[in-house]
Amino acid sequence: MKVSKRRKWLILAVASALAVVAGASLYALWRFQHTPLRAFNEEDLRWFEGLIMGAEEFHKEMSAGKMPWRKADYSSVGFPEKEAKLRELRTAIELSQIRFGRLPNNPAELLDMIKVSEIRSDEKREYAELARECQIVVLAPDSYILNCNGWKLPNKAELSRLVESFDPDTEKFYLVQRHVILYAPSFVHGQPLPGQPEAKED
Repeated sequence: MKVSKRRKWLILAVASALAVVAGASLYALWRFQHTPLRAFNEEDLRWFEGLIMGAEEFHKEMSAGKMPWRKADYSSVGFPEKEAKLRELRTAIELSQIRFGRLPNNPAELLDMIKVSEIRSDEKREYAELARECQIVVLAPDSYILNCNGWKLPNKAELSRLVESFDPDTEKFYLVQRHVILYAPSFVHGQPLPGQPEAKED
């Protein structure tokens, strides 16, 4: 999917400002990818300013442990093309979750969600292809594993041990028996972001 230089700059700016705000950054990416290319106007600038201010407030709330959070580390495990496909699939899943309020239980259900989503026809085709090729393993209402290169799902006990070996609060890639998977843990509730200065009450 090709993105113009303007959109790349905007997405980078939003991603930098909202590095720890998964929901807001996802919405910003979706908005810019689905808005026709045109010059900035005052409404765009007000929206962008409000987004940054909202991000700062979100970060403050998460630093104080008042808002759920999940870190993300997309460091490569050596297969960038497979990893890129998984991140595309992740985007389709998150957009469907925003639209329907839950994760799809399987690729077929994701395919049904994509068909009725308000996205461009070329994106529907791309996401539909991923839904047919890839695997979704739902672990909890907000946690899942994705794979697009034929990983065989282990039995329940083995899957539990595998998940226990993963970073419990960071979404990241893993190489499991020569298969690349993307693991998204559940959001952390009631705990401040690690490594953040203690947030003070106003």
